[in-house]
Amino acid sequence: GVPRVPVSNGRDVVRSDAKGRYKLEVTDETIIFITKPSGYMVPVSDDQLPQFYYLHFPNGSPVDTHFPGVQPTGPLPDSVDFPLIKSKERSNFKAVVFADPQTRNFGELEDFRTDVVDELIGTDASFGLTVGDIVNDPLDLFEPHNEIVATIGIPWWNLPGNHDMNLDVPDDTHATETYKRVYGPTNYSADYGEVH
Repeated sequence: GVPRVPVSNGRDVVRSDAKGRYKLEVTDETIIFITKPSGYMVPVSDDQLPQFYYLHFPNGSPVDTHFPGVQPTGPLPDSVDFPLIKSKERSNFKAVVFADPQTRNFGELEDFRTDVVDELIGTDASFGLTVGDIVNDPLDLFEPHNEIVATIGIPWWNLPGNHDMNLDVPDDTHATETYKRVYGPTNYSADYGEVH
């Protein structure tokens, strides 16, 4: 295990002990996640999305939405572990940041691929980050968007914007059910090199 890694349930933050163990309170509809420590990387999905969290939604998303939320995960396992892979990180590095790609349809996704993404393939950036409005309301575009961004070939972190929300919910409490299904927690942190 890796010591002193911050682990959160979205309310509390604890650090792993000398053997990498931690204890956190977990209720239904909890996302457990780590802060990626410097000098390590988490696995990424086929779409280059960092896998640094565990969704605990035993009954799935508590509201029905037009765009699907989190599917039932069943009971909490005895241990929720996060693989960390040693990684060389420079103190001086590059990152690619997108703000508001905000595509509305497949045609705009193709424009996004041609005008933005294709020019970034082969970049020497260490990672990428989209800081909101990944799409412009049609949340079924998350997956094709991710496939396109994955062609850049670097781990890609995401944050939600106001156009990445389920609009057919009674209040903000469950406005990011689809986002959570695809990307995990809506608030998190990571360390890279000497940067938090």
